[in-house]
Amino acid sequence: MVPEYLQNQFSSVRTLLESGIPTVRNKEGGHGQGAEVTSVPEHLASYTLHLTATNLLFLAKCEEKYS
Repeated sequence: MVPEYLQNQFSSVRTLLESGIPTVRNKEGGHGQGAEVTSVPEHLASYTLHLTATNLLFLAKCEEKYS
């Protein structure tokens, strides 16, 4: 689904989605904030949300094309 010339880049993106995105969520909001509610900086939340959305949309469009 991913063009050959994007394989290296996409492998890096895969790593971000598998380890970077969950780490931000776990440390800043979901599990790692502790007993006190913390505020996640908007720029970090925006980065995490947009990175995830971009890759999900890309994969969905690839699947549409090859289905």
